[in-house]
Amino acid sequence: MADVKWIKLSTNMFEDEKIDFIQSLPEGDSLLVIWVRLLTMAGKCNESGYIFLTETIPYTEEALSYKFKKSVNVVKLALKTFQNLNMIEINEKGIQLINWPKHQSLDGLDKIREKEQARVRKQRQREREKLIAGPAKDEIVAEKGMSHDSHGDVTRDPSIIEEEIDIELELDKELDKELEIERELDGEEEGSSQSTYQQVVDNFNLLCKSLPRVTILDDTRKNLIKKSFSKFGSITVFINVFKKAQDSDFLSGRNERWQGCSFDWCVSERNMVKTLEGNYDNKKNNGRTTDSFNQYDQRIYDYDDLEKKLLGYDEGS
Repeated sequence: MADVKWIKLSTNMFEDEKIDFIQSLPEGDSLLVIWVRLLTMAGKCNESGYIFLTETIPYTEEALSYKFKKSVNVVKLALKTFQNLNMIEINEKGIQLINWPKHQSLDGLDKIREKEQARVRKQRQREREKLIAGPAKDEIVAEKGMSHDSHGDVTRDPSIIEEEIDIELELDKELDKELEIERELDGEEEGSSQSTYQQVVDNFNLLCKSLPRVTILDDTRKNLIKKSFSKFGSITVFINVFKKAQDSDFLSGRNERWQGCSFDWCVSERNMVKTLEGNYDNKKNNGRTTDSFNQYDQRIYDYDDLEKKLLGYDEGS
């Protein structure tokens, strides 16, 4: 889930045996500061406790040294200590905090999500009540579709109210669908090991070898993916587009008619439709002799006969 701005620290943190041991080490205070900094960085990355510069670029010891304003040796000591205490794990993806749910639990994220959903629904309910209540009397009198009861009160046409409620219900359905798409894209569905955003990028890098590799997954790219995913509803469609882009001499740039497309071009909803419809598929010549100009048929010449005519030979000579 994006924009989670908190982590959880226990008030008994400094009574923990591992923390107590770290404090007893040389540079112990610096190591504790680094540990808290790692916790906050993992919260910002929000990727199951992983810490990385980008999704495909892990932090180096030198980069952490610059970020923490600590010497490289102190950073090395901290990481080695945390590894020995089974607090972190370092792999090709980056640094991962092993007991991450302790600091940012899924239950907490669910509560944030539920609170946001409740807030939106409450706002929808207020808007619905306003629609049912209608505008002020002096405004109603001037409108069509209104009637006066025997007491002089002004009421709205029930059919209009019903239509407006139906519209609000449709808006609620759209909201639910959007929230569901957000959960799936962020990898929060049960059994998801990584976000759909990252899966799309990984498949592009795997399949489109002829195109520039994606190294940064920023909000602009996430919005492109989200818009297209909302339309197509499956990562399989992205995979099919990437395969077609790699196979296409035009999109890959192999025919040198342009430099080739990019990831951003490929995941654009409009371009995905055109690619899936085969607009950029390689043209088949079906055994015909063609040139490079729009695949037009070449005229077939008898070059021996042309040579004779150019030299002034007659057929009877």
